[in-house]
Amino acid sequence: MVLSMKKKEEIVYRIKENFKSALSVVVASLHGVTACIMNELRKESRDLGVYIKVVPNSLLKKAVVDTSFECLSKVFVGSNVVAFSTKHPRDAGHILVKFFKERECFKIAGAAFEGNFIGSEQIDLLSNLPDHKDSLLRLILILRRISIGNLINILKRLSSQKKLKS
Repeated sequence: MVLSMKKKEEIVYRIKENFKSALSVVVASLHGVTACIMNELRKESRDLGVYIKVVPNSLLKKAVVDTSFECLSKVFVGSNVVAFSTKHPRDAGHILVKFFKERECFKIAGAAFEGNFIGSEQIDLLSNLPDHKDSLLRLILILRRISIGNLINILKRLSSQKKLKS
């Protein structure tokens, strides 16, 4: 299907807006991925606020210019699917890594987070980031450990002071 210049400009504008509002972006190869798998992927991603787009590489390369995801332009080769995380940086990576493990044909090309390129071999770093709830739980556990440790130290000092006075 041949797109008019106006339609191409509209697509580039919408994709550029997705790049600007995204927290992280993951690019994967579409080679061997069926429409059924893509529908499954889109359905699962909607629940997490991840937008899945299939856009020609020439338009992606234009849309990524002057965004923090410009480092991804080197992986825009062949047919690609682009996943934009909008709620949490790990969401797109988490979904695509899960699909990669379940299906051999699905290959992750790379990702970007905070302007840094993440290669396919390091994608687990992004996909295993804790979400908001996990981060709060970890903070609470650390604070509890610190406060309990301080309490024990204070009790030890008080007991040693009592022994010295006796």
